[in-house]
Amino acid sequence: MLKRLLAFFLLILLAGGAYNFFLSAPEKLNAPPEFTMHPEFSLKGGSNQNQQVGLMKEKEEYKREEYFPMKILKYISLLVLSMVFLLSGINKLLAPENFAENLRNYQMFTPWMIKLAVIFLPWAEILCGLGLLIPPLRKPSSLLLVFMNLFFIGVLSIALMKGVKASCGCFGSLSEEISIQAISRDLVFLSLALFIYLN
Repeated sequence: MLKRLLAFFLLILLAGGAYNFFLSAPEKLNAPPEFTMHPEFSLKGGSNQNQQVGLMKEKEEYKREEYFPMKILKYISLLVLSMVFLLSGINKLLAPENFAENLRNYQMFTPWMIKLAVIFLPWAEILCGLGLLIPPLRKPSSLLLVFMNLFFIGVLSIALMKGVKASCGCFGSLSEEISIQAISRDLVFLSLALFIYLN
């Protein structure tokens, strides 16, 4: 059941991201039809001004209704992804020895790579999680999370193919075992980061 929900959620996010990526001018495609003014109204007449004000209000209401669901989805994605990576970074920061041991269990990292990851990765996750909540930093933070999740998915996939039986180390002491479920979860996070970046 969980796999189906994750797959369905991932499909929705990918569809939304593709829609916004491939349509170069969605505001034009979604714009309401142009209204033509009756010739009996002059530019100086009060009726003409009232109609122009009314048309502007109608257009604003149309845009609000059109983009409201997308905005809600965007803010939910921001909050979820921010909380996930703040939690992940803080847990790694609180238990660096446990995180280092998890990395050693992958059997694909050298000691100096593990040392660098233990020092920098928790802070990178925390800063990206905070950056998602700050509009000027949102785009670079989401792009960095796209690349981070691609790396996580690649590492988990290699470990799974090698038959490594260990904790994935994704959330410190709250981590689960390396599995297809862990990869599916990171695919959802990748989709969320991509969706935020494109919007």
